[in-house]
Amino acid sequence: MNLPNPELLNSRPSILVFAASGEECRAALSAGALIVGGEELIPQLIEGSLAAFNRCIATTGMMGSVMKVARVLGPKGLMPSIKTGTLVDSKDLPVAIKTCLQSVPYKIEKNAGLMNMSLGTLSGPDESLMQNVLAVIDHLNGLGGGSGSKSSTSSLNTFINNPHSNRYIQRIYLSTRGHPGIQIS
Repeated sequence: MNLPNPELLNSRPSILVFAASGEECRAALSAGALIVGGEELIPQLIEGSLAAFNRCIATTGMMGSVMKVARVLGPKGLMPSIKTGTLVDSKDLPVAIKTCLQSVPYKIEKNAGLMNMSLGTLSGPDESLMQNVLAVIDHLNGLGGGSGSKSSTSSLNTFINNPHSNRYIQRIYLSTRGHPGIQIS
């Protein structure tokens, strides 16, 4: 999910890219990847000597090699896949990296019906934080087709005035890390 103000987040994604050729590696580095390589990254990844990263992208040609480290990447939720947009054709690699740099990961707890994600820090401008909140609401209202609201509070007002108008959003809570949430009403 893309936020209009990703700069409000504390951390910038550090991306590991598995690419086969030198041209793909140069394209990945210029697009903003932190660690780029091919087969030579696998032993380093297995022994844990690779720099810290929180996203992993692979080209389709490298998937056979990436499968060797599935036991390392899988439990961390970093295994590249088509579904998450992290397994791409080599021509789409720069676009995938830029998308990954702008997007914010979120977790869904299916049994509890919860969605957890970071929207920004309180030290940022209130208007920017509100734009991020509205972008998430618009995204959920459009089931992924929402474009996000830049300055209008109509989505939030609609939800507050009629919380049963949306079958996906029943309640919204905002909280800081380690503190109780506050219901928006």
